[in-house]
Amino acid sequence: MNMMNYIIIEDEQFGARMLAEAIGRLRPSYRLLCILGTVRESVDYFRRHPDDDSLVFMDVELSDGQCFEIFNQCRVGNPIIFTTSHDEWAIRAFRVNSIDYLLKPIEDGDLLRAVEKHEYQVGVAEANVRRYVSLLAVVGSRRTSQNRLLVSCGNRYVAVEVEEMALFDADDKYVTLHTFSGQEYLVDYKLKELVELLPPELFHRVSRSCIVNRNVIREVRKFDQGRLKIRFRSPCQEREELVSASQRDSFLEWFGR
Repeated sequence: MNMMNYIIIEDEQFGARMLAEAIGRLRPSYRLLCILGTVRESVDYFRRHPDDDSLVFMDVELSDGQCFEIFNQCRVGNPIIFTTSHDEWAIRAFRVNSIDYLLKPIEDGDLLRAVEKHEYQVGVAEANVRRYVSLLAVVGSRRTSQNRLLVSCGNRYVAVEVEEMALFDADDKYVTLHTFSGQEYLVDYKLKELVELLPPELFHRVSRSCIVNRNVIREVRKFDQGRLKIRFRSPCQEREELVSASQRDSFLEWFGR
């Protein structure tokens, strides 16, 4: 997991130190920003850092009141894992950005599950952002007639021109873009969305799992039961795709334009 910032709100210094050590064992890349011991300190911190999105480990009972007073005095948008010796506050805790509710003494297994839950939620959010950025790139490029698609490549984005896209194929979990130069990229949206976004004169969905660029098609042959068999040019020459009888006419109309 990449580096993530976190805050501990706990009035017992020993408990805060033990929690920080446990997090350090489970997630060495996590960085502790600060330890806050009171409602007052916490309110002051969140007011001074309104854009902070650090993960917060928050004890319920603090030296100057219950942690819920923090939410009454300032806006807190951070994800929160509550830590407490009592289970009576669980329902109230889950009304305020709560990821999990851990009872003291906190076992490493429980802490790990809570952290992994947060990491999963962050991963989903980041995937949605990448998907949104890619969709905006396609829509925006169509408006300017400079069609391109932003694809994720490791920790960076790569812009692929529409003319470089040979075909898209989908399996149970992923959609892969194959380019004419032989590159492959995972993309963050579904084929049905690509059908709406890509230039229809250049791309066609030939099956439930494949969208093709007309320029990658080498030949189309008649096949059994009214179906068609498509053979492709390099770099996709090793594969074939079948067009169903129900999709045959629409495909031939598109391909013959």
